[in-house]
Amino acid sequence: MPSTVKGIRLKLGLMQHRSQSHPRRIVGYLTVPQLAQALGITPHWVYHQSKRGTVVIQREAQTRLSLFPDRPETLEAFGQLRAGHRSELRY
Repeated sequence: MPSTVKGIRLKLGLMQHRSQSHPRRIVGYLTVPQLAQALGITPHWVYHQSKRGTVVIQREAQTRLSLFPDRPETLEAFGQLRAGHRSELRY
């Protein structure tokens, strides 16, 4: 039961203490979960596209995160990819 509650809290981003893991904020960039939330999709979809090679992105060397530019063009490009108007995105 405690692990179930913990899993639900983590999925919803609800932390009990500030010292617990919390979403990283990198100015000018979106992480995969932040991008997915902005698009109204699951992070799994973004990770799946990356694994398929449809979305090509280099991980940031220090944090090892996949960071996307926080610009309207990024969200528009992902919308076009989802609609089938683009076949690949490179960042």
